[in-house]
Amino acid sequence: MKKGIFKYAALVGKISISLVLLRFAFSDIALGAAIEGISLLSWPIPALALGIIFLQFFVASLRQNQALNMLSTKIPYGESFKIILIGSFFSQTFISFFGGDAMRIWHLKQMGLKIRAVARAVFLDRAIGFGGVILLIGIVLPGTLRLVEEPAVTWSLLTLAIAGIAGMLMFLVLGVIPERMYKLWNIGPLNDLIEISQKMVREPLRSAGIFFYSIVIQLLNVIAMYVLAHGFELNITLVQCLMLVPPILFMAMLPISFAGWGIREGAMVIAFGFLGIPAEKAILVSMSFGLVLLSVSLLGGPIWLINRRKSNKEPRGKTTGY
Repeated sequence: MKKGIFKYAALVGKISISLVLLRFAFSDIALGAAIEGISLLSWPIPALALGIIFLQFFVASLRQNQALNMLSTKIPYGESFKIILIGSFFSQTFISFFGGDAMRIWHLKQMGLKIRAVARAVFLDRAIGFGGVILLIGIVLPGTLRLVEEPAVTWSLLTLAIAGIAGMLMFLVLGVIPERMYKLWNIGPLNDLIEISQKMVREPLRSAGIFFYSIVIQLLNVIAMYVLAHGFELNITLVQCLMLVPPILFMAMLPISFAGWGIREGAMVIAFGFLGIPAEKAILVSMSFGLVLLSVSLLGGPIWLINRRKSNKEPRGKTTGY
């Protein structure tokens, strides 16, 4: 009972934060004007953005499959794509990234996979997803700092990049701890982290492949954002988007708002403001991106309903993994 109350309280809190941040972002622009501006966008632009985000989901399914393979678990690529859509549906419409990950774990378990194996794989997939955007932020950071003139923002970006890279290195260091040592500690979650890290250290090529998919996913997000900005005739280049968009999307990934709404818009206003782009235009781009992401994610709803009906009618498959 208490867990249910906490879950709904957290959801209400996230929605409240998003509404407050959106209200702040719209302080100088009417919501009706923003919606009208989006509706005037020429249809090939959102269609192209939809295609790019759809491709991004496909790459995410490849990354998920690689994570499952690394942990001795396999599923068909088509099923992996469906599960990515289901997870995104719940992430974008009801809960958060972590709620969407819980749904991914649940559906993988319904396929007959062992819960420990799939939980590890989804954690690895999510961790490398965060690591990929941090790595991209670190790579483009010199160019980003040349565009940013506000000292507070500069120090925030430096702190984010340093903390993120340090966190990734610490996680990998866990992989070289001798097995006899961490087995003595008998701390379940820590042991799981160590074993996942060991897998990454022992299979560097496969780990690099998963990181590569993460970088591609973020680059596709950048391209989609650039396409939308171009559709609104903003004076911004693809290179400038590459410098500014990854930190914005990282902030939107933090589980403190409803699917990143509000945080993304506020960060976009600040970032694009360094290029002299008006706040109302930056908000139009951010809202359009959010709506494109939501539109693709909605495909996961019918898939979830179909899979749920099948799981209620059919016996569970043979357990695989370890």
